[in-house]
Amino acid sequence: MTSTSQATSVRATKGQRTKERLLAAASAEIVATAGDFQLAQVSQRAEVSPGLPYRYFESKSDLLVAVVNDFYDELDARVFRPDFAEISVDWWVREQHRIVSLIDFCYQRPIARYLVTSLAGDATAVAVQRERTQRHYVGAAANIRTGQQLGIVPESIDAALMGPMLIGGVNAVIGSALTLTPATAQDRTVDAVIHGMRTILQIGVTHEP
Repeated sequence: MTSTSQATSVRATKGQRTKERLLAAASAEIVATAGDFQLAQVSQRAEVSPGLPYRYFESKSDLLVAVVNDFYDELDARVFRPDFAEISVDWWVREQHRIVSLIDFCYQRPIARYLVTSLAGDATAVAVQRERTQRHYVGAAANIRTGQQLGIVPESIDAALMGPMLIGGVNAVIGSALTLTPATAQDRTVDAVIHGMRTILQIGVTHEP
């Protein structure tokens, strides 16, 4: 690698670290101010000059969109994209593991209480959040259909309607659990969500032929 290439690589790495610091600072400000923050506060928290955020984000709205996408990118990679085949051959066991992973992810990130329910304020960021959640609706419906194909979920359940209902309900439970003071114990939230999903999807219920 030439010295010019090395210098470019170092600048890119430094720029990525700075961007990550700004995203972390913005996430912390959203939590501290319930979303009502200014870029100056982000700069101060990230310990950078007031104008630096504008090198990476055109506006506060652009920064908020980046925060939303960063959160959902990691959430999808850890919770929604994996099939957890290494956990079990049993679909319901894998889905329970997905629930545990989802709730653990959200409990480790204070900003989750805002992003899994509703991010008030900026219309562009809210639209992006809704679009990301819509993907989860579609994924949940596909997962339910898989459960039906395996004979675990009754065919009578409308997967297209139940997918959004489950995601919306689970997100509401997590948002409420994290908003309480003190927050609901993580294992209680896991138990509540698993019980609710088992009931709604009629897992283990014997149906007359």
